[in-house]
Amino acid sequence: MKNKHKHMLLALGLLIVLALGLLFSHPQADVRKESISRSIEEIDADFREFLHAHPGLLQQLPTFEDKFDTKGSEVLATVNGWPLTVAELEFYRGMTESFGREIEMKSTFNYLIREKAELALAEELGVLPTKEELTASLAAQQANEEEMAGHKMLYTSFGITEEEYWQIHQRYYEYRFLAQQNLWNALMDKKYSEAKYDTDGQDYYRAEVVNYLKKAKIERYKVEGYKFKLIRNKYCDYDGTVWKVKRH
Repeated sequence: MKNKHKHMLLALGLLIVLALGLLFSHPQADVRKESISRSIEEIDADFREFLHAHPGLLQQLPTFEDKFDTKGSEVLATVNGWPLTVAELEFYRGMTESFGREIEMKSTFNYLIREKAELALAEELGVLPTKEELTASLAAQQANEEEMAGHKMLYTSFGITEEEYWQIHQRYYEYRFLAQQNLWNALMDKKYSEAKYDTDGQDYYRAEVVNYLKKAKIERYKVEGYKFKLIRNKYCDYDGTVWKVKRH
């Protein structure tokens, strides 16, 4: 029982890592740290129930062998060509709500828009993860026996095979993590080349992404069941522009 609880903690830790970016990235999300005060069993049960109610959703997450391959999911928007799909939006919504806090659809959407801008910027700077880099990172995770117990509990709860978990779910997360890590390193090199030693690294990174997003070409697409509206909000992330999206 002790080992089972330890493995559940590891699984929860992995799930929290996946969700925290969205939970604390946007002021309009209005999320506090007590959002993750639910029990391991409650979070696991709610997310498992969500995934079982949406069969095939995980399989529609992009794995980035081809950035244009949307796995059959409809495209809500693109940022300089990088697609944001219904599957990604709904997956994040279900994941964050399993922590006991309802997240407004616009917060999820705008978080993912920013992430697509980060991927596009990383592509322009030539620092997207290589296939070899991604494979090595996933292999290192699989070589850690203790972490593997947590991973096993996650894919068992998700109701997917171990192969699907590593080839779809983890590829989706690890690719984005490595891209952001590589982008951070590239922008920190740029920061020091500009002799901006007194500028906080996070502030510099954020400003670079904001400036890029201001100039990025964002295209929206009509998708049945989703409605977009452009509103102004001086407190939102980026440049004062936020997309409001809701089901209808």
